[in-house]
Amino acid sequence: MNKQAYIEGYLSKEGKKKPTTKKGKQDKMHTVMSEYKAGTLRSGSKDGPKVTSRQQAIAIGMSESGQDKEAKDPEGGVAGAMHPTAGENAPPGVQHEISNYREMPSNYREKMPLLYHLLGEGTPDYKMSKEDAQYAEQTPVKGQTCANCKYAYQNVPGEDYICSKIEGHIEPQAWCKLWAPLEE
Repeated sequence: MNKQAYIEGYLSKEGKKKPTTKKGKQDKMHTVMSEYKAGTLRSGSKDGPKVTSRQQAIAIGMSESGQDKEAKDPEGGVAGAMHPTAGENAPPGVQHEISNYREMPSNYREKMPLLYHLLGEGTPDYKMSKEDAQYAEQTPVKGQTCANCKYAYQNVPGEDYICSKIEGHIEPQAWCKLWAPLEE
């Protein structure tokens, strides 16, 4: 395999051309995520470390299927960009929030990925209130905190936490009745 072609992203790790059809890209993502779930997905090479992060597995899948270079920001960069059909089959409230996100200034989209925008305060209709989730600022259960819950996400540029299940920002030391362990 031509190493330069691999570096430039023209060929996948296996030396084959990246998929060009929607079905091919979906199949590649399915293959990568299946490897991740089976615990056989590795980073870098076949001898590299096992991938333990779902986000890293998604990034690898998007890279290997060529989806990481598709969507371009109208102002030239990829930061804050998204696929033109993002949210096409989503509920109307989510479609509305995606539409709002597309109209945000590029500096906002660079700092706030679509996922964080949607999981944050953008879609309260689809999230439980803190009161209903029995959210507590300090955990009453030893070893269970928002920081080690599978529903919590840290927005690295802002260093704040959001939850895919409850409204608003959350604290890493907090807890709620929806707590679930991180998947390994």
